[in-house]
Amino acid sequence: MALALSIHIGDRIQIGEREFSVQAIQENGDYVLVSGEEAFHIVEERYTEVMPDVLITVGFYQGDGVAKLTIDAPRKIKIRRLKNEP
Repeated sequence: MALALSIHIGDRIQIGEREFSVQAIQENGDYVLVSGEEAFHIVEERYTEVMPDVLITVGFYQGDGVAKLTIDAPRKIKIRRLKNEP
């Protein structure tokens, strides 16, 4: 089941036990998600596997530093937005 979230640079999300942060959003809408030492380059209209059975893509880029992140994961995997650190 897919979940869509609007994200900004610096936003953090937790998928299962793993934490991801948005490190960069490029003008073309591609962006970089980081989890620990791993960096994932996410591009529009193509899913990237960031964990087993967890796929992420950019669904829509608004051009003002906001992107629409689409996460496709099994229902049993919890996904939540984390509070940004100051």
